[in-house]
Amino acid sequence: MHRFQKYQDLPTRGAQDVEQFSINGSLFLAFANHYIVSEGYNTDSFIYNLNDSTETFSLYQTIDTTGALDIEYFTIADKHYLAVANFFDGATFQLNSVIYQWNGRQFEDVQNIPTNGAASFSYFEIFQEPFLAVTNKNGINSVIYKWNNNQFGEFQVIESEAASEARRL
Repeated sequence: MHRFQKYQDLPTRGAQDVEQFSINGSLFLAFANHYIVSEGYNTDSFIYNLNDSTETFSLYQTIDTTGALDIEYFTIADKHYLAVANFFDGATFQLNSVIYQWNGRQFEDVQNIPTNGAASFSYFEIFQEPFLAVTNKNGINSVIYKWNNNQFGEFQVIESEAASEARRL
C-alpha cells in the first residue's frame, strides 16, 4: 500500500487555495491567504519556489491580497499571470480583485477587476480567445471577461446568487 508522506511544512495565513505552476523550469506554489488573527483580512498571499539543490520550498514573494479565497495561474502569449479573488476586508465585500503578471523576476499587479465578494477565478479559452470568469459570492452577478489589448474587459454578466466557484468543463 502506498501512502502520502509529509514532505514539508509551509507557513500560510488561513490559506483557502493553492496553485502549482512552472516558469522556465522552476516550480512554484502560490497560496491565497484569507485571514490571520494578528492582521485580519488584510494579509499578503505567498508564493513559494522549489530550490532544486535542497529539494525544499522557500518563500519567494508576497503579493498584496485582502481576504483572498482563490488564486488562478494562466498563460497568454507566453506571459505568466496570477488572478487573485479578494473576498472581504472586514468591512466590505466590494473590493478590487487583482491580476498579476510575471516580469521575469516576480509578479507585479497589472489590472484591478471590481468584484463583490469574489470567490473564484477560472481561466479558459474558446477558439484560442482568452477568457476569465469571476464568481461573486456576495454579489448578484458573476462576470466573464475577455482578453483585449493586453487586459481583460467585461464580456458578459451572468445573473447568479451566492456563486462560489467557476469551473472549467
